[in-house]
Amino acid sequence: METETTSRPGVGDLVLERGPDELRVWHVATPPTSRSGARVDVDVVLDGGEDLDAVDLALITEVLADVDAAVDAALEFVHESIQGHPDFFGVAGDDLAALRDASPAELPLHGPRLVFYAGDEWLVVFTEGELPVCDPYGLGVAFDRRRPVRVEDLNEAEPVG
Repeated sequence: METETTSRPGVGDLVLERGPDELRVWHVATPPTSRSGARVDVDVVLDGGEDLDAVDLALITEVLADVDAAVDAALEFVHESIQGHPDFFGVAGDDLAALRDASPAELPLHGPRLVFYAGDEWLVVFTEGELPVCDPYGLGVAFDRRRPVRVEDLNEAEPVG
């Protein structure tokens, strides 16, 4: 299978992978690392006739310049959301009390991945987590530009890549 690669300023090389149906997934070839030194994978997911020109590369460049700020904002949003909607996360009792007492950075969410689409919305996906809602595909935090707006249950998601 032939691999297609392109380069975009501020983002670097992108490698194309075909997804299910008409999805095309461009992976950032050299993903950023977090302050812990862990790699944070980055994907740009396009549907059907969309191409990379439909993506806000300036937004992606801005987010990639400080990947820790995006992950921290996602963790803070999840922490706040647990306070008000513990049923969504599948937690109660002692588990809920422990999560409420934990700092956002102590939440049992791991493997952050950034997923961008055409338009202003994008996700921080925690690919692994110890909350019931994380089984099997993790948990997503949707952003509108730089502001987190909702937590997404990825249980019904179709794996891409």
